[in-house]
Amino acid sequence: MRFRFLAVAAVVSCLVVESAFAQAPKPVAPSGPATGKIAGKVTEKGKDPVAFANVIILGTKQGAQTDDNGNYVIVGVPVGTVQIKVSQIGFESETRNVQINAGLTTTVNFDLGGGKTVKAIPVPGHTLGSYVFLYDGVLFSGDAMVFKQGRLDRAPKVFDADPDAAKASLTSLKQQLGATEIEEVCTGHGGCTPKGLGKNLFEDLLGRLG
Repeated sequence: MRFRFLAVAAVVSCLVVESAFAQAPKPVAPSGPATGKIAGKVTEKGKDPVAFANVIILGTKQGAQTDDNGNYVIVGVPVGTVQIKVSQIGFESETRNVQINAGLTTTVNFDLGGGKTVKAIPVPGHTLGSYVFLYDGVLFSGDAMVFKQGRLDRAPKVFDADPDAAKASLTSLKQQLGATEIEEVCTGHGGCTPKGLGKNLFEDLLGRLG
């Protein structure tokens, strides 16, 4: 009789414990900030893949580099509007605004449209057949100008013995440049102007020539 009572008590105890576990609330995993993913491809002129281009999300440390086929993936991107920038040596960088949705992949493809070009500008009145060259905001003037004592000046007399011809060549250069932004002027004598002062120093030279 005692044995039967103990057995019944054990069964009841197990049922009570099992019921307690069944009714206990399950722990809820803490939820982090909602994120999405950005993926895409970087090409040149819509055809050839651009490998090893840097794709970054501005204002963050997130980014990726394209593989040999121009593909990239950035995971864990916060939901909302972000700015994504792609850059590679020899190409103009490009920035876009992208909307990121929770749990979804946003496809963003970039077409860099070709490399930067060198523009050759003839300089009439200077040595016959002379050109200056413009590349990525830098004007390579050769012997058309010199940089000395912190300012640009006309070329030495050995290259330009005629002051009127020198003035005409530089005035023509200004007209051909138009509104082009000149960050630096690099000369054949004296090196380059400080970055960001190229246009101002060139305008100063033209003002001194009268």
